[in-house]
Amino acid sequence: MSPVAHVLVFGSGGLNVYNAKRGSSNSYARSRQYELGVGGYITLGQTWLSVAAGAGRGRGYRYGRFGSPDFFYPGAVGYTGGNTGSGRRAPIPELLGYYDTRFVQATAWWPPARLPQLEWGAGLRVNQVRFTSLKLNGVTQPLPSQYYLQNSVVVKRQFGPRFSCQATGSYDFALQEVTNESTFSLAPLRVGLSLVFAPGVSTTKSSTAAK
Repeated sequence: MSPVAHVLVFGSGGLNVYNAKRGSSNSYARSRQYELGVGGYITLGQTWLSVAAGAGRGRGYRYGRFGSPDFFYPGAVGYTGGNTGSGRRAPIPELLGYYDTRFVQATAWWPPARLPQLEWGAGLRVNQVRFTSLKLNGVTQPLPSQYYLQNSVVVKRQFGPRFSCQATGSYDFALQEVTNESTFSLAPLRVGLSLVFAPGVSTTKSSTAAK
């Protein structure tokens, strides 16, 4: 949304789901994240460029012996299970964490010449993720944090003056593990589909100046 010319204000949220039921025979995970940001934009013909900064919060929960730590956004403690030294089987890991995010990002958008109803975008984003609470089977864990670079490609189709559907693909590269590096995945590939509402857009033509 653009409240005034060349000013960008936005918010986003997401829910990540794996399996519908929790049980001893399967793995289960839920995570959610919300973010707010502010920045600015300029237009160069039909192409527009923007820079923004923001912050957010998230919650993640998972139950089960996941083979890799990359599902619990943005990744968390890996646990392989197995038997304990006393001959008893280790308890099924149950992980609950809360984290804060900070980010800066740069984005470019442009319409294809033959498909004016579509827009393509590419972005670079530097993220900081810092856990404020992390418990494994009710036991408090060290609080990890990480910086990583997110590269993304987006295609968007407009539906009316204020709504659009957006498909995104991104790839993350760790820049610096501030703490325990085993708590984060190395370079996860992410895909997503979202519905975008832009209350500051009055016509489809003006959408390039109001994102």
